[in-house]
Amino acid sequence: MSVLSGIIHSFKNMQTIVIGHRNPDMDSICAAIGYAELKRRMGVPNVVAARAGGTNERIDFVLEKFGVESPLFISDLSPRVRDVMERDVISVGAHASVYDAVQLIDQKRLRGLPVVDEEGQCLGLLSAFKVLNHLFPALEEAGRARRVKASLAEIVRTFGGTALTPIASETCEYTLVVGAMAEPSFQSRMARYDGQQVVLIVGNRESIQRAAIRQKVCAVVVTGGIQVNPEIVEEAKRHGVGIIASPHDTATTVLLGRGAVR
Repeated sequence: MSVLSGIIHSFKNMQTIVIGHRNPDMDSICAAIGYAELKRRMGVPNVVAARAGGTNERIDFVLEKFGVESPLFISDLSPRVRDVMERDVISVGAHASVYDAVQLIDQKRLRGLPVVDEEGQCLGLLSAFKVLNHLFPALEEAGRARRVKASLAEIVRTFGGTALTPIASETCEYTLVVGAMAEPSFQSRMARYDGQQVVLIVGNRESIQRAAIRQKVCAVVVTGGIQVNPEIVEEAKRHGVGIIASPHDTATTVLLGRGAVR
């Protein structure tokens, strides 16, 4: 009695090989031929009957009598890298944002994502662990959680914002600051930062918005889908400060904005 020892799937050629045991007898050869034909009639494409050893006079006689070709001879069933490798590798460019990378990992259900240069050479592997380490740093390094190296346009894109004034296009390290305090406290806090690198994220606190503009921060993001006072927009233009409207609340805007980091 023949025992079919396996069906080998070659992903490279999308081919199914039906093969019997080593040193096949008549039953093994006939079973491979019959099962391969059954799979083809069931609609499975590229099915090939094979054998793992030589034939004998009896087998050759039967195959010739019924006009059937001898199955393909395969001498080695050891798996090779080329049998399982994926040539069309899903990857992300070195200048892509963390947000884009996370979306790709989620959409394609990946455990890791290769990072490549312009020539397609692998520079490293981005994993979910590395992303989480960026989003949730250790307490002693919590300060770096607010720093984002990206273009302002990229930051705006990650939270689906709208620029109401011209904004800077170059890439630099910005500091995300939330204006959730009274103006005196805000003024004191702003003394810690270089205003030109600050992206202030605030709700409908016009006093904070105006104070930030006077200090010439890089940009003010007004959250909650709130319409920005036209006077504030004009004042920002005069001071060269970007005004951006976010459709999300402050917490969501900050979370998404951090994903712009490269």
